[in-house]
Amino acid sequence: PKTLADQEPLGKQTITGPTFDLLYRRLDNFISPRDGHSLRFNNRFNLGDLGSDIEYIDSQVHFDGYQPIGQRADGSRILLHFGLDLGVLQPLG
Repeated sequence: PKTLADQEPLGKQTITGPTFDLLYRRLDNFISPRDGHSLRFNNRFNLGDLGSDIEYIDSQVHFDGYQPIGQRADGSRILLHFGLDLGVLQPLG
């Protein structure tokens, strides 16, 4: 396939469609978590029948985990954070 620099510009495009999202959170604090995990699933359907110039389904999964692993003398915690993002885009048509 052509590289991005070798492709012709497509001009202005409209991408529209509904989304479906699920979220599961088990965190000690939603703003600044220190312990727990969250799992988020996003699915977007961009459909020509709804006015989208490009038709595709975009699915993504996001995971974040937080684990305290120690504490300093001043009382602040040392945390381990693990994040994972996966996604797939499936063209339609």
